[in-house]
This record gives sequence, C-alpha cells and structure tokens, in this order.
Amino acid sequence: MGERDKALYPDEQACLALLHAFGTPVHVIAHCQAVARVAERMGAALVERGYPLDLALIRAAALLHDIARTERDHEVAGAEYVKEAGWSPRIAEIVRMHMNLPEEQAHGINETVVVYLADKLVEEDREVSLEQRYAPRIARAEEPLRGFIMQKYERAQRVYQMVSAALSH
Repeated sequence: MGERDKALYPDEQACLALLHAFGTPVHVIAHCQAVARVAERMGAALVERGYPLDLALIRAAALLHDIARTERDHEVAGAEYVKEAGWSPRIAEIVRMHMNLPEEQAHGINETVVVYLADKLVEEDREVSLEQRYAPRIARAEEPLRGFIMQKYERAQRVYQMVSAALSH
C-alpha cells in the first residue's frame, strides 16, 4: 500500500466526525466503536500470525460500516457516503460488503472478512457469539425470511471457522 492510500484512511476522530456529520444515531456509533474494537483485536492477532492486513483500514472501515444504518440498503448508502467524503474506495468497498459478504470473499482472510465477522460478533455495543446473535432472529422469523437468515448465519459460521482456524495455528 502506498502512502497516498494510507493518507486516505481517516483516524478515529475523523471517523467519529463523519458519523456525526451524517447524523448517525449515538447508539449506532457505539455499535461501530464496539465493532472496531473487535475487528482491531482480531486483525492484530491475524497480523501476528503472518496475515498481511492493514489495521488502519480495518479500524476506519469498522468505525464507518453502519454510517447509514437508518437508511434502506444502508450498506450501499454508507459506501456512497464514504466515497462522497473523499475517503479511500477500499473503505467504501468494505462498508458495502459488511452485511452480505460475497461467496468469493468468504474463502480468504482479508480486511473485508475481518470487519464482516466483527460486525456479526457484536449486538448493538456488546460482544456476542454468532449463535446469540442469530438464534433469536431465526426463532421469530417466518419463511421465507427464516431461510434467508439461516443462509446468513451459515455464511458467518463458515467465516468464523476459517478465522478461528487461522488463529489457532
């Protein structure tokens, strides 16, 4: 990564300012901060095991991933906000994929996977297991929504297992 890219990653203060500027609710900002803590911890552990991850990118993307959570298709709207703010397209891409990680992204460890998984391991502003996060949604959903939620849960489980295996070596 070149210095130009690194300069396009906002620090925490700039991310918080952007969240406030776009009117992101306080409870959503708390969620973003919790996701950033989990993502940074996971990313740092993976870096220690030799994965070439950019922790500044992970932090910025995790802090901004739900910038547009109150909007329809918030992941798409959030990616557009990040682009409009002039930040790196890499951040915008991670924001865009944090809800529905494409299958081709789910087979290798990268910054997108770390932010995606960290988001799934945080319910509002507290860390939870995947089962704690998904089980209530599955239990109260009716078909066909239940099947869709199950697919998301299964994808999150596969990603979790991949990251766990990488961290256990």
